[in-house]
Amino acid sequence: MKKIRPHHLILGFWVLLATAFGLSGVVSAITQQHDDSPVSREVFGNIPSAWKLLVYTFAVASLLYVGTQFSYRFRNWERGGPDRRPLTSRTPSAASATSAPGCTCRPCCATPPPG
Repeated sequence: MKKIRPHHLILGFWVLLATAFGLSGVVSAITQQHDDSPVSREVFGNIPSAWKLLVYTFAVASLLYVGTQFSYRFRNWERGGPDRRPLTSRTPSAASATSAPGCTCRPCCATPPPG
């Protein structure tokens, strides 16, 4: 069996978060609890059940996507040290040759004001 690595914990956290969010939507739909307090608001008032399902499904899918992408990023961080990209005399010219012609970085104050 493989060892549990930190990116597995990150993914597990996001899956747990998405599951809790999805279950909160399911439980609220099943129990139909309402607050009788005079100071309250109606949650999802006059919204059809199909739209509620769509909102909760999209939210859970979004949380799972974000968690997956963050675990990929965390896996990259686990790999270790910085990239070896030595700065040579060729490196700056190669980078500037690949950029679009006419694109230069100038401070905003270097251009004359309009008018």
